Amino acid sequence: MGARTWAAVTVSTLLLAGACGEGDTPGGSQSTSSQSTTANGAGREGSTSSGVAAEPLDPAEIESLLVPIEDLPSGYAEAPPETESDPTSDMTLCGQPDIDTVVPPSAEASVTYMQGALGPFLAEAIAAYSSADEARRAFRAFAEMVDGCESFEETDEDGTTIKYMVTPLAFDELAEDQVALRLNFQAEGVTGAFDLVCVRIGATVAQIAGGSVLTILGGGQLAMGDLESFAATATDRLGQAA
Repeated sequence: MGARTWAAVTVSTLLLAGACGEGDTPGGSQSTSSQSTTANGAGREGSTSSGVAAEPLDPAEIESLLVPIEDLPSGYAEAPPETESDPTSDMTLCGQPDIDTVVPPSAEASVTYMQGALGPFLAEAIAAYSSADEARRAFRAFAEMVDGCESFEETDEDGTTIKYMVTPLAFDELAEDQVALRLNFQAEGVTGAFDLVCVRIGATVAQIAGGSVLTILGGGQLAMGDLESFAATATDRLGQAA
């Protein structure tokens, strides 16, 4: 989970979905998730309430912390997965270096759900670190990166430019360490907005997002309260594992 978060990947997903046509739901009609997991071979340091060192958090455990499709409102399905050929794979949020290069996580997992080919979407990315202190460093790096960021642009290898306007977002308090943003974006034939909440819980940092898109083919609006419910579930699951 890097600095680019969902800013580039999500817009790329929505552009791809829009190209499929309004009647084509990503991943078919089954409600499944598009998940990815990576590991760097390190574990999580820490202690239990009894003082015994905690076991390392492996990739399977991280993936199990992601919000499952069963906890979402009906109608969500798998989003097109990001691939190595994704032209936005090197994009960064606010034009800053990838956070992973500053504070490398021990492992990561992510999931994206969409409700129809044109959205809306809900997404989550979890990065696990070797200790709570390392997770705190990563969170602070993210907070510093977006502090004062009001707008930025990204251009993919095909020459398509995505323009973003960034504003602070009032959001339910989910964790002691928390930053929330709203990103309005505009690209060729596509406009929309998504809300992004970044939280640190224990030795993990999570980015939780939800948004809507409008294209010449139509669009899908995120229902009121869906992101708040999704984010609350995500942080509850992380808190239980911390």
